[in-house]
Amino acid sequence: MKRPFFHPDLERVCRMPAPFTAAAYERLCRAVRDSGLRPLRVVDYLEARPRTGFVILRYDVDARPDHAVWMAHLLYRHGLCGSFYWHAAPPRLHRLDCMREVAALGHELGYHHDALARCKGDIEAAATQFARDIATFRAEGFDIRTAAAHGSPGFDTQQLLRERPDLLAACALTGEAYASIDFSHVQYISDAGWAWRKFPLRVDAQQVRAERGAGSFPVLRDADVLLLLADTTARLYLNTHPELWFASAWEARFRRWRRRAGRGVQQMLRGRG
Repeated sequence: MKRPFFHPDLERVCRMPAPFTAAAYERLCRAVRDSGLRPLRVVDYLEARPRTGFVILRYDVDARPDHAVWMAHLLYRHGLCGSFYWHAAPPRLHRLDCMREVAALGHELGYHHDALARCKGDIEAAATQFARDIATFRAEGFDIRTAAAHGSPGFDTQQLLRERPDLLAACALTGEAYASIDFSHVQYISDAGWAWRKFPLRVDAQQVRAERGAGSFPVLRDADVLLLLADTTARLYLNTHPELWFASAWEARFRRWRRRAGRGVQQMLRGRG
């Protein structure tokens, strides 16, 4: 039995930082760095296809691009690189200055695609938009080698690649962050919904739908995630949303409370309707 690189009951040994704070993520970075696992960007995994002993680090920039920048610097300080996926629209989500700063640190920049939703489900229009978005990013000097589907309400974003499997090759992409990975051999963990959860993704038409029903999966504590990293034979995929993480504990708690309160009001209004 392999000996973990830290005490198995971290919460009794030392106080854990508040969840979704910079301190909590720095602790996670140290755990990845010291774990013995091979840290990989998505493109690294798709090119090497290691069998065991790795952790894929992926970041979806769905809001607050400046948070992606400080998280990229945090990773860099610990000798880590990840894949940061950026939307093509609206412009506030792909601030070029933020993208350049992240790329300069050695991180992968990828395309966070929702072309099917933007084109109202029109497959051919979405395929054209998909290619156009990648060409626009490359014209700015970014080496876009992978894409990752964004969950859009009302649309199964992965349908585009299922109906146009030629699109990845046509756009000279190494692969897609969901469709090109066999999740029967990789454990997917995401902070979607403001809580770490294991998502049993399937390698079929339904594989990304699991994340949309995040509330049905048990929550992992930060200590649970650290313990997963203690297994040097692990095959992990950590998907992080930088906009959910904040510098201070009070701001992280306030933002989470405000999000939940807003959703509660929306549900109440829908119930009255």
